[in-house]
Amino acid sequence: MTNDLIMSSVRPEQSGQAAAVSETAYELGTAFGTAILGSVLLGFYRTGLAGTASAGLPGGVLEAAQETLAGALLYARELPGELGEALATAATDAFTSALSATVRSLLRLRRISTVDRTWSSSHPGVREEQDRLRRDARKDPARCREAR
Repeated sequence: MTNDLIMSSVRPEQSGQAAAVSETAYELGTAFGTAILGSVLLGFYRTGLAGTASAGLPGGVLEAAQETLAGALLYARELPGELGEALATAATDAFTSALSATVRSLLRLRRISTVDRTWSSSHPGVREEQDRLRRDARKDPARCREAR
């Protein structure tokens, strides 16, 4: 539901409360979305880096490199020659793959959500309930406005 639709569906004296609820929901959704997608991305990155990082890394470097891409690139700069290059390549490849996998996961969830909304809005039970509400609104419009 867009913010305009929310704001147009409330009485003017309730617009402040509606705006506050809408803003709070937006902020929470953004924070939760960032946290969840960040966790998914980090999980894919760690798994990908562990699977592609070359053997022979000094103790603790792989674990530290799995925390962030920036950390992995800093460690790669400190390692000698081909070992550093291999870590940098593995980290950037793991991050790119993780980002791609996270976006694909998000798109799958969005597709499932869209299919679910489409199905539920075309489901006979939902249509019957919507029709009943419309009939009630036509019979007693004042009561429907009060319920809002």
